[in-house]
Amino acid sequence: MSAETRWASLHDFIAQWHRPLTPEDGVPPEEMNTVEERFGRKLPEAVREWYERAGRFTEITDRQNHLVPPSEMVISSYAEPIEGQDDTCAFPVGLEVCNENQYVYGWKILETDLYASDPPVYLEDPDNVLGEERLYREADTFSEFISKSVALETLYAPAYDDRRSHGTASVENVRMTLSEQYTSLSDTPLCRGAFFWKGDDILLGTLDEGGSFVLIAATRERLARAKADLGDLIVWTTQKMENIREDI
Repeated sequence: MSAETRWASLHDFIAQWHRPLTPEDGVPPEEMNTVEERFGRKLPEAVREWYERAGRFTEITDRQNHLVPPSEMVISSYAEPIEGQDDTCAFPVGLEVCNENQYVYGWKILETDLYASDPPVYLEDPDNVLGEERLYREADTFSEFISKSVALETLYAPAYDDRRSHGTASVENVRMTLSEQYTSLSDTPLCRGAFFWKGDDILLGTLDEGGSFVLIAATRERLARAKADLGDLIVWTTQKMENIREDI
């Protein structure tokens, strides 16, 4: 899917679940120009497009995970000491684009990919919080990564606190069925375990590989119907969201 097609789909998604984007939601082109001047190079086209479309809409960029503001963008490499050695373990140099809410891990575009118009995004996990791989290809394109990130932020949106339910199920057992019944928002997970599906006025996601599910709906009535429809697949609980996954 091209970035242009994905942005159009995202505009509709954001308008449905939040509100329509306005020009004020974007970062001014002059500010993005300043970043490019500081780097001495052009940013990937998709990165610049997203920032200029929605880089200041904090409801989808700065709640659970944090899109790096233009003024804080850096091209760098994380390095840490190796115990008992004088050397360090360095990650590849790249452009930091997003950080987990406690800055335990983050996402970057590798410097070698910055020439691409819509480059892949890697998850950098120095402390192995999410698994054994410390550098993991999270999305084949930046626009795909943003689509998954917006879906996650939407599941956490305070506006749906009274229209949200939580449940558990075996992710592998239900993924195929959910993808047949609803529209899958991605073939690959965010944070190695989060998948997302949308349907008629509902949004459903797994928060981790352990089988924690979150469902939101446009109305309480629609939420009740969706839970009933999914009752054979997911066991619904009363567990609060913040207790399910604190490190996403």
